Amino acid sequence: MQRFTQTLIFTTSLALLLSACGGGGGGKSSSYNPAPGGYDYSSVATTSAMSSSSSSSPDSSVPSTSSAVASSLSSSSSLVATAAPIDRLITNIGSTWIAKDSVNVLGSDLSVKTQAKDQITLYVFDNDAPGQSACTSVTCLTNWPPLLAKASDVAQAPLSIITRADGNKQWALRNKPLYFYSSDTKPGDISGEGVGGVWHVALTQPVLLSKASQNALDGDYLVSSGNVLEGSANSGNTAFTAVRHDLDNFSLYTFDNDTDGVSNCSGACLAAWPPLLADANDKAEMPYSIIDRDMGTAPKAKQWAYQGKPLYFYAGDAQAWQTSGKSISKWHLARPQPQVVKKDAVLADLLVATGLVKSATPVNGVETTTSVARHGFTLYTFDSDTQGTSNCSGTCLSNWPALMANDGAVAQAPYSLITRASGAKQWAINGMPLYFYVGDTAAGDTKGEGVGGKWVVARGAPVAVSSNASKGKFFIAHGALVNASGVSDAAHNNFTLYTYDKDPVGQATCNSGCISVWPALYAASDAVAFGDFTLVVRTTGEKQWAYKGKPLYFYVGDSAAGDVNGVYTDWSLAQP
Repeated sequence: MQRFTQTLIFTTSLALLLSACGGGGGGKSSSYNPAPGGYDYSSVATTSAMSSSSSSSPDSSVPSTSSAVASSLSSSSSLVATAAPIDRLITNIGSTWIAKDSVNVLGSDLSVKTQAKDQITLYVFDNDAPGQSACTSVTCLTNWPPLLAKASDVAQAPLSIITRADGNKQWALRNKPLYFYSSDTKPGDISGEGVGGVWHVALTQPVLLSKASQNALDGDYLVSSGNVLEGSANSGNTAFTAVRHDLDNFSLYTFDNDTDGVSNCSGACLAAWPPLLADANDKAEMPYSIIDRDMGTAPKAKQWAYQGKPLYFYAGDAQAWQTSGKSISKWHLARPQPQVVKKDAVLADLLVATGLVKSATPVNGVETTTSVARHGFTLYTFDSDTQGTSNCSGTCLSNWPALMANDGAVAQAPYSLITRASGAKQWAINGMPLYFYVGDTAAGDTKGEGVGGKWVVARGAPVAVSSNASKGKFFIAHGALVNASGVSDAAHNNFTLYTYDKDPVGQATCNSGCISVWPALYAASDAVAFGDFTLVVRTTGEKQWAYKGKPLYFYVGDSAAGDVNGVYTDWSLAQP
């Protein structure tokens, strides 16, 4: 597909094709950490953009490969190429671009100043078009000093170098100029996020949240940021080239036929739904990933994915913020889902938030939802809640802020959306509302575990962690338990769980008389695996919970919660 400056016109027959396209191609997700310049799909083309709501400079200002820049530098004997003074850091908003060591910045008087900015956060400005800086006033330059490039600096995608109107060279991310915020003073500070509704932390993924000021009718969805790579088809739709376009703020979509880490869109489908491709030096941080995908070329291409779902553009979207693809069967706007499974060394798999999220707390007695940076912060459930209902408000909500849903959010099992008394939507897992704990001050903290005997880290499996002075930490059943018939089994809540040494991984062999002594931790028929908590199917057809492939059981000799009488030959405590 080519990006033209005129609006693309699609016929009814093409719309029918789009609704049915799919099949073929794809590949499993992989960790993509190449050495700089270590990967290239093919020759990366650079073309002019199609019409957008924001103006842009010609794409020729975007370096298609680092070798072109290095070649120009090598032609001058007085210059020695130097690497970008830029790196990545995980902050409370996610994987963030930061400065390294001392760098050059532009002062408000247009003088070049060298300042110590090691690990200080970088930002992008919504008012900038790719390749251009709109931050030129004294006030803007005072508050948002541009990160300048030296004559010897070499840019490798996704980084680039642009020329400002004042003649200075400025570092950019996918051709979006990079700045500091004057109020950030230490590594990890992100106080500039959201200032004026137009300044944002420079994140490593080429994705931002849509702006309600541009399109409020469709709610919140994901859009691309800057000059990005997409797959462009040849005339027969048999091979695709990675082409760089100005697709700043173009809508992103997911496809129902795709599976976790696998794209099943190829040929004519891929021509109509170009993939958002990754640059050679891109690295992904949860909930984003970079998957291998087939484009009819060697080597295979790298495609960005969100929550395991590959991300695509729609050929019918002729400008930024347009969402024409939402009406095509099996295709959806990519919506924020701000939680992922994390492996904790002490508490095993649990749920954490990702990036910038919505959170509700009381303000002057009124429940108020705001955006907060909580990347990697632990999520909890409250035993006093019931499925589909939150019973935490007032002082409780001050201490346990609710994880709220973005406008237009769509949930998939085991997640759901519940309606709070305020009328606002809150995220839930297996029907149980999700919260943060104010005592957690850093990502990875789990200080809310066990508070008041009512709060536990959130999981998709009905399991919690208990401890015993002599036995250490072990799993107990906790939550919405069911018996073999799928009926509620509250009697076993908080009872100890065991594994059978003779069970092969992924198989339950305790049957007949054995199962009467060692009842299974059964799973509901619609249960969904959660990290290392998986599901096995018993020979009698019921689902049973397992941990790292080992089925979980109770022991009839345990008569009360906390008993650990089931440690026998071939039977062990189930432990994290």
